[in-house]
Amino acid sequence: MVEYFRQLIRGPAFMDEDRERISQLIHTVLLASMLAVFVYGVVVFALSPTFYVSHTIIILILVHLVITWVFARRGHLTLASLSLTTGLWVLFSAAFLFTGGVTNPSVSGYL
Repeated sequence: MVEYFRQLIRGPAFMDEDRERISQLIHTVLLASMLAVFVYGVVVFALSPTFYVSHTIIILILVHLVITWVFARRGHLTLASLSLTTGLWVLFSAAFLFTGGVTNPSVSGYL
């Protein structure tokens, strides 16, 4: 059981050295992003008991990251990297659209 979790955290292994390096990088970014979004989501859900649009965005981002992680684990690295960048861009843009638009203070960091 412990070895199974170590394998999940370690990431996929490939025979090609370049693919291995890219895979480890994507895997690390995805795991760190999933952990950060999960912790942020727990804090947001704990502090605001009513359901807002931001809760939906957090859930969508987490689901997107998990699906992208599955693509990366199966060896579809190009699809995983494109999905990561494009999907997060679309989801963050939607978050800004639904949470105040250009008047949202965090848009300056987004730009």
